[in-house]
Amino acid sequence: MDATPNSALVPFAGGEARDVPRRDLRGTHRSAGGLPNGARTAPAFRYPRRVTEPDDGTLQASHLSYDPAGKTVVLQIAQPDRGYGLKAFEVLNAQTGTECSLTVKGQTLHLVLRTAAHWDSLMAKQTLAVRFVVPESLTTYAFTIRLFESRGSETEFVMEASGFVVLAYKPQHFVFDPIQRKIIRYVGRVPPRRDVNGSLSDLDGRVEYVHHAPYR
Repeated sequence: MDATPNSALVPFAGGEARDVPRRDLRGTHRSAGGLPNGARTAPAFRYPRRVTEPDDGTLQASHLSYDPAGKTVVLQIAQPDRGYGLKAFEVLNAQTGTECSLTVKGQTLHLVLRTAAHWDSLMAKQTLAVRFVVPESLTTYAFTIRLFESRGSETEFVMEASGFVVLAYKPQHFVFDPIQRKIIRYVGRVPPRRDVNGSLSDLDGRVEYVHHAPYR
């Protein structure tokens, strides 16, 4: 999807960065559940992930969620350090008209899962405790991750909420290629919301990923 992002949503306007944004992977959202076996629907949303490296040596990773018309509905921007520790996270949501910025310390969830020590412990059926950033609440919540199933060319982990948060979040499933340890599918809460009778509702969807470069 090569739709041009809405410039009004891009907070890092201007500058002399010479590097063209690199597209690392592209995802498509489909609504989860309620479909006959084997049924396919057109994606409800699409989002490319891009990593840029400005001249100052920093990294910036962005996810832009587009609706079928190519309009940007959610922009997420993460600023990791060179060790891929997450320093800051920002979300601009055109659906709700909100902007959230957080200063954080930790790693992205995909990187946590791909790290050798974490991967090996999960494959040994140990449970990994994490705190997951929920920008709209300006906080993090406790989740646990465990191996759900390993079947040939796919390894699936499930992340489940702890405490009262379990009422708001269904289990989230991450499916990886076990050889390259790259994500190929996700089922769970996604950034965009859907319109239900004129009101915005949280959306649990299935995301299919296509990789265009090594994940970083």
